[in-house]
Amino acid sequence: MNNFPKDQRQFTGKGSAFRITAIYTLVGVLWILFSDRFLGSLFSDPETITLFQTLKGWLYVITTAGLLYILIHHSLAAIGRSEAALRESEEKFRHLSEEISDGICVTIDGKNYWMNKAFSNIFGYSREELIGKGVEFLVIPDEVPRLMDRMKKRLAGEAVRSRYETIAKKRDGTLIHIEVSAKLITFEGKQAVQIVVRDITEQKRAAYHIQRLQRVLMAIRNIDQLIVHERNRQNLLQRSCEILTQTRDFKFVWIGSIQNENKKVQPVAWAGFEGGYLKAVDITWDDAET
Repeated sequence: MNNFPKDQRQFTGKGSAFRITAIYTLVGVLWILFSDRFLGSLFSDPETITLFQTLKGWLYVITTAGLLYILIHHSLAAIGRSEAALRESEEKFRHLSEEISDGICVTIDGKNYWMNKAFSNIFGYSREELIGKGVEFLVIPDEVPRLMDRMKKRLAGEAVRSRYETIAKKRDGTLIHIEVSAKLITFEGKQAVQIVVRDITEQKRAAYHIQRLQRVLMAIRNIDQLIVHERNRQNLLQRSCEILTQTRDFKFVWIGSIQNENKKVQPVAWAGFEGGYLKAVDITWDDAET
């Protein structure tokens, strides 16, 4: 469960007030219209009619008072049941929130109002340290303007993406990737934003390693094909360097030829940004300092 019902007390109170007013008005109109006609049909003596009109007024007061008591008592009982259901819903929300691994936080006016333990654990803080803090306390500075703008639009009722990724910082300064899901809710009778946070740092790291492996395999496959088809040795070495810079995102790749007579390595092919490096460095394959 990740949401609260809307404020039932306000809805029930308005409905009860309208219902009581409507019933009271209807009873009053019907009483006035038909009671006078009924008395007129029974009596012709003015004094007798006046007496019975007085009795009729007292009967009306007593009857409507009893009716109002019944209606108000019924409405208050309905409001009490709604409040009890709301409290039960909130308690279930809190209880279930503590059982899941995703972090859940409720913000009111842009400040953390309530959170489960998983939320504080993700960032390495205690709940007390995070209550009252804003989004700028948990995300890197570059992300603050974007997230604040998104929050303002959401509170204004504008359509914004409910799920997105951002970079946050833990208490020890470690940067983590998080997936955020946000939505408007009513919490304890107030407009709030429910935020669900999931640490996806390991997923991002795994995806990066998979991507690197895919690039390695692509480079190996391309070079294998080059070896099969290319007969010119220099072209083979040169194209191999170019393939590595293209598929592995290396800034600079070079291949050297070993010179046995002076134990040096002579560059024979390269690709990428060389920047005078090969001319400035003396490369050997013995234990001597270069």
